[in-house]
Amino acid sequence: MIIKFFISIILLPSFLFFSTPLFRNFFIARSWVENPQTKQKKTHNATAVSIIPRGGGLPIYFAILVTTLIFLPLDRYLIGILLASLP
Repeated sequence: MIIKFFISIILLPSFLFFSTPLFRNFFIARSWVENPQTKQKKTHNATAVSIIPRGGGLPIYFAILVTTLIFLPLDRYLIGILLASLP
């Protein structure tokens, strides 16, 4: 049980470390980005300085999803939680 815990603590950040650049490059290649200069003209609340990809939470979601599916037993409650948390 403790070994699974430590493996999951290592696996989740590792997955994030390697998947975040992939997601970032994917969104930039598709031009799914937010331009702060355009946003500043429209809403006057842009906080970014450079262009930001619009899918920042997806690597975190998928890292938690993968770690959860590997280490937790799949029951109806977990399925409900995972379905409710879909982006």
